[in-house]
Amino acid sequence: MAVASYEKRALDRILLENGRLEKIKRVLAHQDKHMLKKGAADVHILASLEYPWYQHQWLRDSSKGIMNMIETASFLNDFDLFDTFDIKEGEIERKLSAAINTMWRSLYFFSQDIKKGEIRDIRDHASKLGKNHILARFDILDNGNVSLCEPDKDQPNTFRSWLMQYDSVPLTLIATMRFIDSFGENNIKYGLDTAKSILPWLVSYMQNYYNTPCADAWELYYNIGKINGIDAGNTIDSYSVAAIYSGIETAKMLSKLLGVYLPKETDSAKVEDFLLEHFISEIPSSTGRILCKSKIEHGELMKSIDSSAIDVFRLFKPPRITGSRVEDDTIRAVEQHLMEGSPLPIRFKFFDKHSHIKDTYFFGGNWFPNAEEYAMYKLAKGDINKAKETLDFIESRIEDDGSIPEQTLIKPASQGYDPEHYFERNGNKMIRCLWWSETGYLGLISMYARKIIASANSKSGAP
Repeated sequence: MAVASYEKRALDRILLENGRLEKIKRVLAHQDKHMLKKGAADVHILASLEYPWYQHQWLRDSSKGIMNMIETASFLNDFDLFDTFDIKEGEIERKLSAAINTMWRSLYFFSQDIKKGEIRDIRDHASKLGKNHILARFDILDNGNVSLCEPDKDQPNTFRSWLMQYDSVPLTLIATMRFIDSFGENNIKYGLDTAKSILPWLVSYMQNYYNTPCADAWELYYNIGKINGIDAGNTIDSYSVAAIYSGIETAKMLSKLLGVYLPKETDSAKVEDFLLEHFISEIPSSTGRILCKSKIEHGELMKSIDSSAIDVFRLFKPPRITGSRVEDDTIRAVEQHLMEGSPLPIRFKFFDKHSHIKDTYFFGGNWFPNAEEYAMYKLAKGDINKAKETLDFIESRIEDDGSIPEQTLIKPASQGYDPEHYFERNGNKMIRCLWWSETGYLGLISMYARKIIASANSKSGAP
């Protein structure tokens, strides 16, 4: 598209501020290193290039990163910036299309493995084994085959595996639809052909399990029960329920595009009913009712707040609370209890009799991808100044090689307390490289630049 002179001036100011042009170049180059070509046509996205436990592919991280890179590619295209950042036009689209096809191959891999002996009856304890579920991460072998990650070989026979994460399917669906909206269907033919064959099964899977426990966005459970005498997680999280609501709604859109019929019991309203009935409450020191984080299966709501609530309102958007007082009060609770004036939030906090539950992972530090989600939420609401506070801090922490950390210590949840010794075992440093953080920055700066340019547009009086 042709860029007007006032837009060009605004864009130049944005790119020259704080050395931003070079920072974006470095981050663009570094995030690309995470996307490894495997086999004939697959892209294997490593969550981190530095941290060994993250050198695998997560459906959640990949979906988030793909959505962020779609935002980035759209921005570069609209303002004719590919040459500025030394990127070939169409290169990002090509890699993202391959990544989406790969993710659908992983969903097919899990679905076919599950179908061999699937147990769906949630009254049957066997339904709680990992082998009955889409697991959150996978690997692509050099020959292009999808595989369980080597450290995860025991998870299929584990009750309530930490890799049972119900946001995996919804986020893949959302990323797929975002790609179609931006680039069309042509380059993800494999993914869409696969979707035709397994979409009804995926929807029935989501519909079956929405009111049962799984590990949350942070791969944790917050209360333990017994299954066949074995300790297992038994918490349900509002984030996961909202993800399934959005997953079913997105599947409806995709099914129309593909001409696929969904199961007659498909009913996202029941999922939203469950969310509203069980997770809305007041918490201490906050005004109004918020979307609480967790409840115990067949038990009480746990007074709690999670920064992944931002995703509920930014990505999943259950209609009966989106744009409501509950949304406003929940975001204020995130700012009050998880940010406390910091530009980056911690992940979660529990109150009252559950207040002993603390985030101790790397001292419960402040997370970059959560902050990027928060800043993008604020931009969408028109609060450019608040978004810029977070953006400026993130840019101050971009490494020389273009990597961006997972977390840092500003106002951590558990300063000095790391019972699993994650910090020590990682060479006394935080996780300093995360694709989700890097792509989140690129998505954020793309949205931020658009807002600033739109403001310049308005001031210019241009039509």
